[in-house]
Amino acid sequence: MRLKDFKRSVHRILPTSNQRFFYGQQCFALSYRTMASPKITSATHTLLHTALMAEARPLINYYKLQSLSDQVFRTWSNGLITLVVSGMGKVKAASATAVTLDSLPRNSICLNIGIAGSDQPIGQLLRAHCIVDAATKQRWYPQLTATSDIPTTSVCTVDQPAIEYDKLTSFDMEAAGFYQAALMYGTSELTQSIKVISDNPSMPILSDGSKLDANFVSDLIEAQLEPVEHFINELSGLAANLPAGENLDSLFQAWCTQYRFTVTEQRQLKRQLQRYWSLFHQLPDEDLARKQGKPAVLIKYLEQQLTKQSICY
Repeated sequence: MRLKDFKRSVHRILPTSNQRFFYGQQCFALSYRTMASPKITSATHTLLHTALMAEARPLINYYKLQSLSDQVFRTWSNGLITLVVSGMGKVKAASATAVTLDSLPRNSICLNIGIAGSDQPIGQLLRAHCIVDAATKQRWYPQLTATSDIPTTSVCTVDQPAIEYDKLTSFDMEAAGFYQAALMYGTSELTQSIKVISDNPSMPILSDGSKLDANFVSDLIEAQLEPVEHFINELSGLAANLPAGENLDSLFQAWCTQYRFTVTEQRQLKRQLQRYWSLFHQLPDEDLARKQGKPAVLIKYLEQQLTKQSICY
């Protein structure tokens, strides 16, 4: 990815933000170590994203990740898992996610891991069933098709540390940027966000975040490493059931050849085909496009079928 293309893509992801950050002089291709992790049960590549080094340190130690030099963002890998630390804020989260995924295999597992505030017990592990950008009001709904015992929450991404708490909502500063960027490279089934509660009404955070000690944050993440590992393996099992790339691409190309899809419609169609397989474990009948007649009608029909499939939180 060229630097000017990277800048353009970031502004397209988060057009309303007025935050600035250093892009770096070059975007370097990632080079991977060959040491495989003994803890991952699938060959599916996994991207882990954290905002803080304190969040990343337990994961680096647990998965024996090695630092990669000459990266735009601080990056570690062991060949099967790549971890990137973006810094705080949704713009940095989107940027680190996009530039890292550009060099990883398509349909990698993408997992945002970090702390959040909520009216929940300190140390509680939660996964997002809804992600909201507080500034733009845009919402995303990760597909919770992987089985997991982790309770779910709505995650609201704010531009400043939140000092108001809610039992049904967790507040962070990165999930919305991470999620929107990751969806450009993968599917909503394999793109997830999990949070560990670091502050609540009985232990509130200051508006500048100064109450969060780095060792305290690392301890919170370290205490949840086993369920995080289990969740990654659940996602790996789901990824193994995705259709062979050539099958999905063949149907996608056949429909795009027969009908005039706009660029936006092509992106919607590809994502819906990936979701369709994840939910129904099969691809739609090839004759479906002819029956629906027009690209917009086909996309609407697929969306309706996907919406009908119930997913429990």
